[in-house]
Amino acid sequence: MKRKLSTLIIATAFVAPLSLLGISPAAAATAPSCVKVVKTTWKDHGITKPAVQVTNRCKTTQRVKVIWAWGFDGSCHSYKPNYTYKDGSGKGAKFDELRKC
Repeated sequence: MKRKLSTLIIATAFVAPLSLLGISPAAAATAPSCVKVVKTTWKDHGITKPAVQVTNRCKTTQRVKVIWAWGFDGSCHSYKPNYTYKDGSGKGAKFDELRKC
């Protein structure tokens, strides 16, 4: 029971401030659809690791970060229109989503 209660407390601590601002957690996390992601790979000492290429096709600058499952999340970056950035993670990581930041 302690584990479930602590998870509930942590989730509430995150969601409550967003709802006070009138923002749903899903809306706060979603990157605009005009920011495109292409899955790719990169080599590190002969080991193939996952990567993504992020391109801002929006008309305005966007601040987004790459979220990796089983890996460290990317940093928040500002992408000017038509800017492309490549972000990679460690072996075993999997691209999860692109979030606003």
